[in-house]
Amino acid sequence: MRGLASTLPQKFSRDWGPNDPAFFDLDASEPIPMSAVKIAADALEVMRKAGTPLQFVYAYKRTEAAPDRRDARTLAARSRQRV
Repeated sequence: MRGLASTLPQKFSRDWGPNDPAFFDLDASEPIPMSAVKIAADALEVMRKAGTPLQFVYAYKRTEAAPDRRDARTLAARSRQRV
């Protein structure tokens, strides 16, 4: 978020306003919220680049939520059961 804080003034030549979205589309001509599709695509790209295990990527695609450490054990156990 800190890096993003300087992006809005640079891109749109103004300071943050109370109604500006926290995550905005950098390709837009004004600060509009990023679409859910774009957020999901960006998240999957980050996971791919980071080498995220496939069971986490699968869980994200199915739920649109990133699993935490507690979920990791459950996902690992379930993936072993399916083999």
